[in-house]
Amino acid sequence: MLKNKYDEGVQDSIVILEASRSILRNQGVLFTDGNATLQQLSKFGSEKVYIAPATITQPSCRRVYHPDGPWGTNKNHSEFYADVAFLGQLNWDGINRSRYIEDVNEYTRVRSAEVLVPDKFPLGRIQAISVRTQSMAQAVNNLIVKSGLEGRIPPAAYKPNLFFY
Repeated sequence: MLKNKYDEGVQDSIVILEASRSILRNQGVLFTDGNATLQQLSKFGSEKVYIAPATITQPSCRRVYHPDGPWGTNKNHSEFYADVAFLGQLNWDGINRSRYIEDVNEYTRVRSAEVLVPDKFPLGRIQAISVRTQSMAQAVNNLIVKSGLEGRIPPAAYKPNLFFY
Protein backbone atom coordinates (compact mmCIF):
# COMPACT_ATOMS: atom_id res chain seq x y z
CA MET A 1 0.00 0.00 0.00
CA LEU A 2 2.73 2.49 0.89
CA LYS A 3 4.46 1.99 -2.47
CA ASN A 4 1.18 2.51 -4.32
CA LYS A 5 0.44 5.63 -2.29
CA TYR A 6 3.95 6.89 -3.04
CA ASP A 7 3.31 6.36 -6.76
CA GLU A 8 -0.03 8.19 -6.42
CA GLY A 9 1.71 11.08 -4.68
CA VAL A 10 -0.39 10.89 -1.52
CA GLN A 11 1.95 9.12 0.89
CA ASP A 12 2.36 12.33 2.89
CA SER A 13 -1.28 11.98 3.97
CA ILE A 14 -0.86 8.50 5.49
CA VAL A 15 -0.76 7.92 9.24
CA ILE A 16 0.86 4.72 10.55
CA LEU A 17 -0.43 3.39 13.87
CA GLU A 18 2.06 1.26 15.75
CA ALA A 19 0.25 -1.33 17.82
CA SER A 20 1.28 -3.38 20.79
CA ARG A 21 2.39 -6.83 19.63
CA SER A 22 -0.24 -8.29 21.92
CA ILE A 23 -2.85 -7.33 19.30
CA LEU A 24 -1.60 -10.30 17.26
CA ARG A 25 -3.27 -12.56 19.83
CA ASN A 26 -6.72 -11.01 19.28
CA GLN A 27 -9.37 -13.12 17.60
CA GLY A 28 -9.40 -12.60 13.84
CA VAL A 29 -6.14 -10.65 13.60
CA LEU A 30 -3.90 -11.85 10.78
CA PHE A 31 -0.45 -10.86 9.59
CA THR A 32 1.33 -11.34 6.29
CA ASP A 33 4.92 -11.76 5.13
CA GLY A 34 4.38 -9.13 2.43
CA ASN A 35 1.76 -7.05 0.68
CA ALA A 36 -1.56 -8.84 1.18
CA THR A 37 -2.85 -8.03 -2.31
CA LEU A 38 -0.04 -9.93 -4.07
CA GLN A 39 -1.87 -13.18 -4.77
CA GLN A 40 -1.12 -13.77 -8.48
CA LEU A 41 -4.49 -12.53 -9.76
CA SER A 42 -3.93 -10.87 -13.10
CA LYS A 43 -5.16 -12.86 -16.09
CA PHE A 44 -8.77 -11.67 -16.19
CA GLY A 45 -8.81 -8.86 -13.64
CA SER A 46 -11.82 -10.41 -11.94
CA GLU A 47 -10.27 -13.42 -10.22
CA LYS A 48 -10.78 -14.07 -6.54
CA VAL A 49 -8.73 -16.02 -4.09
CA TYR A 50 -10.02 -17.46 -0.85
CA ILE A 51 -7.25 -17.73 1.70
CA ALA A 52 -7.07 -19.86 4.82
CA PRO A 53 -4.17 -18.52 6.93
CA ALA A 54 -1.54 -20.73 8.51
CA THR A 55 -2.39 -21.80 12.05
CA ILE A 56 -0.84 -24.15 14.56
CA THR A 57 -3.16 -26.93 13.38
CA GLN A 58 -2.80 -26.03 9.66
CA PRO A 59 0.84 -24.92 9.33
CA SER A 60 0.66 -23.58 5.79
CA CYS A 61 -1.43 -20.94 4.10
CA ARG A 62 -3.97 -22.45 1.66
CA ARG A 63 -5.54 -20.78 -1.38
CA VAL A 64 -8.49 -21.55 -3.59
CA TYR A 65 -8.55 -19.50 -6.80
CA HIS A 66 -11.71 -18.74 -8.72
CA PRO A 67 -11.59 -19.32 -11.60
CA ASP A 68 -8.73 -21.79 -11.45
CA GLY A 69 -5.38 -20.06 -11.13
CA PRO A 70 -3.11 -18.70 -10.01
CA TRP A 71 -2.67 -16.56 -13.12
CA GLY A 72 -0.32 -13.83 -12.01
CA THR A 73 3.10 -13.35 -13.52
CA ASN A 74 4.85 -12.30 -10.31
CA LYS A 75 6.94 -15.13 -8.90
CA ASN A 76 5.98 -14.42 -5.30
CA HIS A 77 2.81 -14.09 -3.33
CA SER A 78 2.32 -13.18 0.30
CA GLU A 79 1.45 -15.70 2.97
CA PHE A 80 -1.13 -15.13 5.72
CA TYR A 81 -0.69 -16.20 9.32
CA ALA A 82 -3.10 -16.43 12.26
CA ASP A 83 -0.68 -17.31 15.05
CA VAL A 84 2.32 -15.53 16.57
CA ALA A 85 4.25 -18.79 16.28
CA PHE A 86 4.77 -17.83 12.61
CA LEU A 87 6.44 -14.45 13.22
CA GLY A 88 9.77 -16.09 12.41
CA GLN A 89 8.52 -16.67 8.85
CA LEU A 90 8.77 -12.97 8.08
CA ASN A 91 11.86 -11.53 6.39
CA TRP A 92 12.71 -9.15 9.25
CA ASP A 93 16.03 -8.08 7.71
CA GLY A 94 14.21 -7.05 4.54
CA ILE A 95 11.37 -5.39 6.42
CA ASN A 96 13.83 -3.39 8.53
CA ARG A 97 16.09 -2.61 5.55
CA SER A 98 19.09 -4.26 7.21
CA ARG A 99 19.54 -6.63 4.26
CA TYR A 100 19.44 -5.59 0.63
CA ILE A 101 16.83 -7.29 -1.59
CA GLU A 102 17.92 -6.96 -5.21
CA ASP A 103 14.57 -7.66 -6.89
CA VAL A 104 12.65 -4.39 -6.51
CA ASN A 105 9.27 -6.17 -6.71
CA GLU A 106 10.26 -8.56 -3.92
CA TYR A 107 11.71 -5.66 -1.89
CA THR A 108 8.41 -3.81 -2.21
CA ARG A 109 6.38 -6.91 -1.33
CA VAL A 110 8.45 -7.73 1.77
CA ARG A 111 8.57 -4.13 3.02
CA SER A 112 4.76 -4.08 2.79
CA ALA A 113 4.13 -6.86 5.32
CA GLU A 114 0.84 -6.13 7.08
CA VAL A 115 -1.15 -6.72 10.23
CA LEU A 116 -4.85 -6.98 9.44
CA VAL A 117 -7.18 -6.06 12.32
CA PRO A 118 -10.87 -6.77 11.71
CA ASP A 119 -13.72 -4.46 12.65
CA LYS A 120 -12.10 -1.97 15.03
CA PHE A 121 -8.70 -0.99 16.34
CA PRO A 122 -8.61 -0.49 20.14
CA LEU A 123 -7.20 2.94 21.08
CA GLY A 124 -5.41 1.40 24.05
CA ARG A 125 -3.24 -0.66 21.72
CA ILE A 126 -1.73 2.36 19.94
CA GLN A 127 1.92 2.67 20.98
CA ALA A 128 3.04 5.23 18.41
CA ILE A 129 1.69 7.34 15.57
CA SER A 130 4.07 8.01 12.69
CA VAL A 131 3.81 10.33 9.70
CA ARG A 132 6.07 11.23 6.79
CA THR A 133 6.15 15.03 7.19
CA GLN A 134 6.43 17.47 10.05
CA SER A 135 3.34 19.35 8.85
CA MET A 136 1.29 16.14 8.98
CA ALA A 137 2.56 15.47 12.53
CA GLN A 138 1.29 18.89 13.56
CA ALA A 139 -2.07 18.33 11.83
CA VAL A 140 -2.56 14.95 13.51
CA ASN A 141 -1.54 16.33 16.90
CA ASN A 142 -4.04 19.17 16.49
CA LEU A 143 -6.73 16.59 15.69
CA ILE A 144 -5.77 14.54 18.76
CA VAL A 145 -6.25 17.61 20.97
CA LYS A 146 -9.48 18.64 19.23
CA SER A 147 -10.88 15.11 19.65
CA GLY A 148 -10.09 15.00 23.38
CA LEU A 149 -7.60 12.15 22.95
CA GLU A 150 -4.54 13.97 24.29
CA GLY A 151 -2.95 11.80 26.96
CA ARG A 152 -5.00 8.78 25.87
CA ILE A 153 -2.97 8.11 22.73
CA PRO A 154 0.61 9.11 21.90
CA PRO A 155 1.30 12.22 19.84
CA ALA A 156 2.17 11.83 16.16
CA ALA A 157 5.88 11.82 15.36
CA TYR A 158 7.76 12.68 12.17
CA LYS A 159 9.37 9.39 11.03
CA PRO A 160 10.03 9.53 7.27
CA ASN A 161 12.25 6.42 7.41
CA LEU A 162 9.14 4.24 7.91
CA PHE A 163 7.83 5.23 4.48
CA PHE A 164 8.96 4.24 1.00
CA TYR A 165 11.63 6.25 -0.78
